[in-house]
Amino acid sequence: MEALMLSTNENVMNVDNDLAKEQEEIKKCQAADVEKHLFEKDLSTFKQEKTSLQQQQQKANEFVDQFKKEEWVKQRLLQQADSLKDEREQLLFTKKCSKIILEKR
Repeated sequence: MEALMLSTNENVMNVDNDLAKEQEEIKKCQAADVEKHLFEKDLSTFKQEKTSLQQQQQKANEFVDQFKKEEWVKQRLLQQADSLKDEREQLLFTKKCSKIILEKR
């Protein structure tokens, strides 16, 4: 009987140890689940930020493209203004020359 009691006590202790180990493993799994959830939440936040940054980059690129287009138009207008100025000066010079020639006649 005593041997049976010792065996039973030993089995109970083994079961208790196994339960304690299982509870530790459950705690580790729960901690891993919490960590996974936090990671997924962070990942979702990063994806949203990435999308937002991509949209901002696209808007910035559109702004730069528009600026370059406007700068090209500005340069073109300045060239036309310079050309008209040169043409005006040439016409004034021709007019002066014509006036001088007419005065000499």
